[in-house]
Amino acid sequence: MKRKTLDDWKQLIEEQQKSGLSIVAFCRENKLPTSNFYKYRGQLQAQDRVPVFVKATPPVRNSANCTITLLYGPVQLKLSTSCEPAWIADVVKALQS
Repeated sequence: MKRKTLDDWKQLIEEQQKSGLSIVAFCRENKLPTSNFYKYRGQLQAQDRVPVFVKATPPVRNSANCTITLLYGPVQLKLSTSCEPAWIADVVKALQS
């Protein structure tokens, strides 16, 4: 018996859909293993699927407009996000003393 190609299975699956028969009845009538029918139907459906994952890139931010605002009592400092964290820590320590 000749092995069926994916195109052969595609045609059989289309025939089953048009026949109005259940998969089990169609396979019984055509002497096909139902496990193979489901296997190849799944492979054909997987070919048609759009990939679930898409590459995403973070938005580009203009760092000149990004600021950190420190509030300490009545004092308000606006700092650029490009400031070194160690420098910001020194400012906070100086405010606390």
